[in-house]
Amino acid sequence: MDLKIRNFEIEILKTIRKTSSSFWNGFFQIVSYFGESIVVIGIIVIIYFMYDKQFGKKLIFTLFSSLLINNVIKGIVKYPRPFVYDPSLDPLSKNTATGYSFPSGHTQTASTLYFGIAKGSKIERKINIDKFIVWVIAIALIISVGLSRIILAVHYPKDVIVGLILGIASVYIFFAIYDKFSRKNEFLINIIFLLIFFPFLFIFNKETYELIYPYKDFYTVYSLFLGYTLGSVIDNKYVNYSCNTSIKKKIIRTIVSFLIIIVCVGGLKIVFPKNNMFFVFLRYFLSTFITMGISPLLLKNNLFKD
Repeated sequence: MDLKIRNFEIEILKTIRKTSSSFWNGFFQIVSYFGESIVVIGIIVIIYFMYDKQFGKKLIFTLFSSLLINNVIKGIVKYPRPFVYDPSLDPLSKNTATGYSFPSGHTQTASTLYFGIAKGSKIERKINIDKFIVWVIAIALIISVGLSRIILAVHYPKDVIVGLILGIASVYIFFAIYDKFSRKNEFLINIIFLLIFFPFLFIFNKETYELIYPYKDFYTVYSLFLGYTLGSVIDNKYVNYSCNTSIKKKIIRTIVSFLIIIVCVGGLKIVFPKNNMFFVFLRYFLSTFITMGISPLLLKNNLFKD
């Protein structure tokens, strides 16, 4: 039964690839970036350092939890990408299709992030637009990212559908958990979730980098979550800044924080040994640990002084 469904989906993808024009190919390659880590991190950094730090914490907890679930499912199910199953399929943006296929990470990321912003933020008050417009933009982004993964032939339709459902469900579930527990002990709830997923660091570990590479996204999300959690401890204890400061200071905070992440994730990649998952883990860990904890501590008397 699964084979029949898979072959049917492959035929859908082949038909789309044959009929899609260069305009739509280019359009959906751009749209797909709204589920990419660089755009997602940029949005999170803006929310956290400029707009609403407390909501930023809630969104980060929800997004990391959602993506850990996504990558655990991928690692357990091990469903091959469409172009791996059928090499005759010619996908676009193949470099964005890392790891296994089911469920779609881009779609789950987009649905968690944009649905979460529309549901939980008060962004319409900051930029003076109707809440309905916020919802329209969020839904449009979620649907567009999901469609892009099908049109680019890097995911089966069912990957996208399940990713969409899991992302929206994650917002309801993890927003509720955060509201109930994290306000009392944010560190404890983060540690509990990290401990839940801790065994998979060893379950997914393999003898060589090539064998462990399909699980790379799990290790990067886990390391980002761990770095954020420990960095937040430093901030809460020694700095505890808010977003109630001048717009100039908030802009500089945001730029500095984004640059730290780029240097840690991209810059250290040049320095650290290649094809080693420990150093991949370390790069991503340092990016959030320094951004969320060390940077505010070192700059607390100027940039992070309210």
